[in-house]
This record gives sequence, structure tokens and C-alpha cells, in this order.
Amino acid sequence: MSDITVVGLGLMGTALANTLLSAEHDISVWNRTREKMGPLISSGAHAATSLDEAIQLSPVVLICVSNYEMTSQLFGMDAAAYLDGRSVVQLSSGTPTQAADSEAWFIDRGAGYLDGAILGGPGGIGKDTAQILICGKEPCWNDCEPVLRCLAGRLQYLGENIRAAATLDMAWLAQRYGVFVSTAHALLLCETEGVSADQFAKTVADDRAGEFAAIVHSGDFSNPSATLSVWNAAHEHIRAHAHDMKINTKFPDFVSNLLNRGKIREYQCQTNLLCLDIRKLAYLWIKKTRLNYSWNFLRLGQLILATLRDSNIMFSNNPFAELSVSISPGVIQVFIVAMIVLVIAGTLFDVIHKKSARYFIDNWRNEANKGPKQVSGGEIASMAVQTLLVEVMTSSEFCNAQRRIAHLLTMYGFVVYLIATIVMVFN
Repeated sequence: MSDITVVGLGLMGTALANTLLSAEHDISVWNRTREKMGPLISSGAHAATSLDEAIQLSPVVLICVSNYEMTSQLFGMDAAAYLDGRSVVQLSSGTPTQAADSEAWFIDRGAGYLDGAILGGPGGIGKDTAQILICGKEPCWNDCEPVLRCLAGRLQYLGENIRAAATLDMAWLAQRYGVFVSTAHALLLCETEGVSADQFAKTVADDRAGEFAAIVHSGDFSNPSATLSVWNAAHEHIRAHAHDMKINTKFPDFVSNLLNRGKIREYQCQTNLLCLDIRKLAYLWIKKTRLNYSWNFLRLGQLILATLRDSNIMFSNNPFAELSVSISPGVIQVFIVAMIVLVIAGTLFDVIHKKSARYFIDNWRNEANKGPKQVSGGEIASMAVQTLLVEVMTSSEFCNAQRRIAHLLTMYGFVVYLIATIVMVFN
């Protein structure tokens, strides 16, 4: 049996696993994408063929995936049966409420549970300056602390308040977003007065602001500590918490707007992950605003162009997910259903009130009685299908080609829009 199993081998999970190996711990690893396990296996890690096996291989299971929802998906299946007696350390991103819910879920299945937060990037793991916050039941902390100690010089146990680590993580991140945005403005202020970013970097006392300024001075924004999508996901926890707790949301809303604007720009790496460094995004956004005050009015055009360049943007972003932060998804779904029901009811009421259906039926019977030939039911069905295909589906009643094309684009565009809206709302 190994000392610890690492579940999730993204940038951070891989850094944690490598640090554990460097500290000569016997580790097991598991990732849904098996290719990411290869380098660690070559370095001496044991490869689990399934999550079930990964849990059984070690007394301590370290989880480092994108969020708590992913943890629930992974462990909510057969893997839950193997948790009894294990100690679970969660280092995924989430909210205080999610941390409390996660603790209750794992404890109900017989596992000890610690919730943690990593205050820094993958490059700092294992260094004296690295900081990781841990909270949870003290006996579980005492069992796990020896194997976790190598991960950070500043490994801090916060006590048994399971919400503490996630809360401090969000507070730390909120301060970081503020540094990025305010430093971007400071650099543009210096630029307008002919003062170099290098001079600013040497002047400020804040290490992060100085590092940011040095990067702008060099122009090298490569090797970001996390992808833009990761920054965005982390910030959504802050924004959702502000809305839920009814505290001022102007700052998180502004940062969310900034990050969402970054999504529609063409800064993408070859893996189709938005990998624009948030520092570059903040700098470019503020600079763009200063140089072009009409950029807000061009946002829609840029979104369309970005969508044409990369259809993945259109299919990987649900605008109703943004709306769900302030309006419950259930409310939106009820609204859509109510609108459909009201349209059907209104149409039926209009037909009954105006007696249009009776008029058409009576008129049809009169014409049928005058006809020289009785038409069979099959022939009626055939004519109805032909009318639907020719008259309705292709709008053949329009003789003018341009008018006909405009009508068809409008009709089918609305149908696609309606279907897409329903799919996104109920997805």
C-alpha cells in the first residue's frame, strides 16, 4: 500500500504528485486522461487503473480537480463504497458552503475529511514560500500532516471550522484580482507620462505588483500560472458568494465582465484552452479602453467574429449559466415553460374567440360538397404533406426571391434560436 493517492493530474495535481515523489513518499496516481499519468509513472508512482483501485491503494486520498462538482461526479458512483476508513484531503476550488457539504458527504461514508486551499501557483509547490491552508477534524489532520508537510513551507492548520480554508482562499483571490486590475491602470498611467514599467516595478513595495510590472516591461506573458478559464472559474465562486450573501457585488461583477471579455478575444493556445494570462488580459483591457472608447459598442461584433473563428466558443459557453448567478435556474425554466403554455393557450383562445376554426371547417365542407370528385383520406393526407413541404417549409408563396430568402432565414433562425434557448436553459 502506498502512502498517498493523488486524484487529478492537472497543472496543480501534477506539481503536488512530483513534490511527494521528490520527498520520497510512495504514491499512487489516477487521472481520467491516462496519458497524464505517464511521466509520474516513469518517476516511480503507482498507476491505478480506476478510481476504485486508487482509493484502495492508500490510506490518504488527495483530491485536486477543478471544483467540488467534479469531485461529486467522480466519487458519487461506485467509488463511494471504498471510502470507509480512508482520509480524504480536498484541494479543489469551491465555496465555504460546498466545503461543508463535501465534509458531510464523505463523513457519511466513513471517511475522514480535510478541506484545503492552495494560495499560489503550481511553480511554488514544495518551496518554503508555498502556502497551503487546511481545516477539518483534528484527528484526521494528525494522521495526514506527516505526508502533507512536504507540499508547502507554510502548511497551516486552521482548526475544525471546515469553511475556513475556502473562505480565506476566496479572500486571497479577491485581493489578487484587485492587484492585477489596479496595477494595469497604474502601468497605463506611467505610460501616458513617459515613465517606464521597469521604473514602476523598482518603486512599488508590493511584490505581486512589481512582478506584474516587470512582465509588462519585458513583454513576455508566456507560461501563465493558470489558464484564463481556471481564473474565471475561481472568480465565479467569489461572485456567487457575494450575490448569495447580499454584500456589495460591484467589484466581482467588474472582474467577471473583464474575464468574460477575455473569452471572446482570439487569445487561445493550440489545445483550445483559453490560456491568456490574467495579467495580460487586465493590461490589454484597460489599455484598449483608454485608446478606443467605442470598444464597448463593438463587443457584439467581436463576439460574432470570434465565434466565426472558433465555433468552440459558441458551444462551450452557456449565457444562462451567467444569469443563474442572480436568478435561480428553476425560475428561468418555469418562465420558459409558462411562456410556451401561454402561447399555446393564447392561440387556442384566439381561435375559439374569433371562431376562425369553425369558419375554415365550414368553408372546407362547402367547397368539398361542390366538388365534382370525392377525395379520399389518403389523397388529403398527401396534399397536406405536400403543402407543408412546399408552401410552409420553403415559403413558395413568395415569388420574389429576395423576399423569400429573407422570410426563410427569419423563420429558421427563430426556430434554431428557440430550440437552442430551451436546450441551454434545461441543460
